[in-house]
Amino acid sequence: EVELARAKDVALRSRIRKSIDLLTLEGQPAPPLGLADHVGPAPRPLGDLKGRPVLLFLFARWCGDCKAEAPALARLTSTYAPKGLAVVAATRLYGPDDDGKPATPAEEKELVEKIWRESYPGLERVPVVLDTETMVAYGASATPTYALLDRKGVVRFYAPTRLAESDLARRIEEVLAEEP
Repeated sequence: EVELARAKDVALRSRIRKSIDLLTLEGQPAPPLGLADHVGPAPRPLGDLKGRPVLLFLFARWCGDCKAEAPALARLTSTYAPKGLAVVAATRLYGPDDDGKPATPAEEKELVEKIWRESYPGLERVPVVLDTETMVAYGASATPTYALLDRKGVVRFYAPTRLAESDLARRIEEVLAEEP
């Protein structure tokens, strides 16, 4: 934690946090989401979602592994949202556009929105939080990163990597099967 406080670079802070999260995040209350900016539907504070399991999907707009997860994430959302699962995505503004040219925050936000719409079909109703501190808090230096919260808002599963759809489905089912 001391090193994290000294680190200024966002990527370094995320890598340090990921190492800490791998050791400590499961079993702890989920860090809050920064809700000041988003694309798609307005995200709700995690406290408002208590009583429902929540799957967080943290990604980067250029991340091929993240886009490869899109069909599975859409199927899981379609299957489990009617059973009570809330799904929230998060990313941050990284600065340059996809060609490496400087981009204003508004231009980059438009790019995130376009990529989400084009590369994540079936997830149009999933809110996408745009917040650097959310990405750092969840150690999203490797994307995709998943966090599954139980009905009480406690992190039950944390994975800063791609996952097999069947593995994620099993974990979602376990959390959904728990008493509210």
